[in-house]
Amino acid sequence: MEEIGAYEKFPMKVPLSQRVEELKEILEHNYAAYTASWADMSREELIKNSQEIAAVRSAYSFMMDDFPFDPAEVNNLLKLKDPLFFLADRWLLPMEDPSFVHDILEVLSDPQCLKKYIANTPPQAKKPSVRKQLRNAVQTASQRPPAGHKHPGEDAR
Repeated sequence: MEEIGAYEKFPMKVPLSQRVEELKEILEHNYAAYTASWADMSREELIKNSQEIAAVRSAYSFMMDDFPFDPAEVNNLLKLKDPLFFLADRWLLPMEDPSFVHDILEVLSDPQCLKKYIANTPPQAKKPSVRKQLRNAVQTASQRPPAGHKHPGEDAR
């Protein structure tokens, strides 16, 4: 079969359940990258980005638990490097009914729109190395005064 290139000429049809599992793995990977980037944010940055964070969390939860997958929608989402970004970006639009997700995904059926989102996928934030995390922890700890430490000559009050 390989000698005549049969696998290239006649690709096997992948069952919808397998494609859904592949999409869910990608969504999990995207979500893990977002949560790692949130861990590096200051309180002010978290507050400033709270609406986007909520959109990512809501879109992820809905897609993982409640969404009835359509084969064409799954195929289109699998073409994206970061399907969670695509969904969360639209999650902030006014919604009255959860069926709006199908309307959001309708955009991907247009080849020009699909190319646009493939090209404009944001780069994934890199998680800081363990070394950098430890360095930051040491720096933070060294800036705090020791608890309950008394200087010589101080009277106990």
